[in-house]
This record gives sequence, structure tokens and C-alpha cells, in this order.
Amino acid sequence: MARTGPLGAQAIGLIGLGTMGANFARNLAGHGVRLALLDTEPERAAKLASEFGGRATAADSLEALARALPRPRSIFLLVPAGAPVDEALSALARHLEQQPDDFEKRMEYAVALNAAGQRIEAADQLLYIFRKKRDWNGDAARKQLVQFFEAWGPKDEATLAGRRKLSSLLFA
Repeated sequence: MARTGPLGAQAIGLIGLGTMGANFARNLAGHGVRLALLDTEPERAAKLASEFGGRATAADSLEALARALPRPRSIFLLVPAGAPVDEALSALARHLEQQPDDFEKRMEYAVALNAAGQRIEAADQLLYIFRKKRDWNGDAARKQLVQFFEAWGPKDEATLAGRRKLSSLLFA
């Protein structure tokens, strides 16, 4: 059973509220999606959240964003390629160095790595979860990994490598 955050059972987090992120938030909110919003300019997140009434909350940190969302968390990273993405990935990596078995964060990190095009690294994060606690969160790591494989295609290098590693864990 999914645990709920302050926004309720179904909500999405958005990091990066520039033109694209803000318009994406408006589209989602217009379709009834509850949102947790984070931006490098906290006033931007607060102003946008106020447009949506009680359907959105502004967060002032990655931790506050995570607390506002139900588990498993869905977070979209809508920041320009380059330094902003690298900074977001570095923050997650630092957290995981201190708390390697924070599977929620590791799952978020895998999704962010995939979004940044780092497929093999994303698969490795999910395989770590699977190796440590196979049934965590209803087998969420394996399910996410299979979704990645389907999205990447059957002949993709990351799919082939990830399937070999997953098979070795399944049949070891």
C-alpha cells in the first residue's frame, strides 16, 4: 500500500519552474494533479503554488519536496541540461553516500540518471536495491528496471547489460 504525503495519495513533484516547468505544472494542475514544487528561486515556487490553491505546495528543499509526496515518489526534473542537472544528481549521490540503503532516494536517483541519459548507471542503482532487498516496496526496483528496458528497446546496450545482471541476481 502506498503511503501518503501531505498532498494525498497521488501527487507529482516538479523541480525546475522556468517557462517549461511552470507551464507543465499548469497543465498538470489543470488536469487535477496535485503538485509539490521546487525551484532555485523559492518565491517562484510559492507564487506558482498559490495559483493552484490547495492542489499544490511549494518546497524549499529537496527533503521538503520528498516529505510532501506519497511513496513511491514521482518527481520530474525540469532544469536545463548541464550544471543544474549535474547539481541535482550530485545532491542525490551525496545523500546516498551517507545513507546507501535509502531505497526511496536511490530509486529517485535512478530515475534522474535515466532522464539525464545515464542508462547503465540508472540500471545499476536499481540493481543495488534489488540485490539488497529484493521485495522492497512491492518489487519496485525490478518493476522500474523492466520499464526502463521496455523504453530503451531490446537491443540497447544498457538493456542487454542490465538484463544480464538482473538474470544473474534472479538465478544465483
